[in-house]
Amino acid sequence: REQTAGNRVACTDNNLALFFGLRLLWALLALLIAQLLFYLFNIRIFGAVGFRQVLAILLGNLRFGFATVALFMLPYLLILPFRRRKPLPLWADLLLLLPMVVALGVNVADWAYFQFTYRRISSDILPYLTIGGDMGNLLPLFLRDYWPVVVSGIALLSLFVLLGLTMRAIFGGRSGD
Repeated sequence: REQTAGNRVACTDNNLALFFGLRLLWALLALLIAQLLFYLFNIRIFGAVGFRQVLAILLGNLRFGFATVALFMLPYLLILPFRRRKPLPLWADLLLLLPMVVALGVNVADWAYFQFTYRRISSDILPYLTIGGDMGNLLPLFLRDYWPVVVSGIALLSLFVLLGLTMRAIFGGRSGD
């Protein structure tokens, strides 16, 4: 590996492939952690299962995870031909970061939502988020009653963003790009 000043890695085509590979694994791991936490927050609904069963479920979720992450990495792949041996600009990081934060946020919301509906969040929730719904009154109650979900979700999202920014720093991204 070519090294540059400090802990940065030189921006070469090989390192760019490594960078995207790490980003793919990083996003996939975040989704798998969110799915594992979904199970743990709802363990009394599903019942306790053995480690092998949980592992089998997580491995089964890899297909969903790969499809989701690949979809969110598509904008990255579309801008690659326009890169001219320079680090990708900060806005390029946002093409992955923002959709993944939304996907993780929906997964986190599912941790509590599933307990009431026995199904995952879908477009059915949209009327509750609009003016006609009662979300403004329910949100403070949710934050109080489900603080472990909120704290765990904030921790997962923060870790996701922090690791993304760390990868950017290691691979030579500059925040002023």
